[in-house]
Amino acid sequence: MKLSLVTHTQNLKTREFFGVLIQYPASTGRLNDPSEAISQAHNKGALAVVASDLLALTQIKSPGEMDADVVVGNSQRFGVPMGYGGPHAAFLQPVRNINDPLRDALLGYQLMLKDARLRMALQTREQHIRREKATSNICTAQVLLAKLLPYMQCIRSRRPQKYR
Repeated sequence: MKLSLVTHTQNLKTREFFGVLIQYPASTGRLNDPSEAISQAHNKGALAVVASDLLALTQIKSPGEMDADVVVGNSQRFGVPMGYGGPHAAFLQPVRNINDPLRDALLGYQLMLKDARLRMALQTREQHIRREKATSNICTAQVLLAKLLPYMQCIRSRRPQKYR
């Protein structure tokens, strides 16, 4: 497998690939319209994943409106301290009809007593370290950062942000 960095101005029609990851808006803040790259990816049978800024999505066209397959991002812009790059509560949202394969990859079935239950198959490793076996007394809890998001929004804004 080869990883290629392609800028938004390059044509994807002449390349072979199975997916594209598009930053929207760009890390510089520039708003490039990824609609053409998304449609070119779909024409090649590839998935289009958009890494987005959650706060910016309150004001700009959403990846779902541009027919993206998956949207990913984090909540750092909502008042979570930088913390040398992490941890941050993140989100991963399938927009199109790939819910079943993605759900199956993230969730597993577990037989508990008499019933089968869903459980998270991919979790942060810190959730499963027993206190007596821990080599450090520092443990990150992303759920605390996820809870910080609505509190900071209430403190900083008189009206809640509405997502498009």
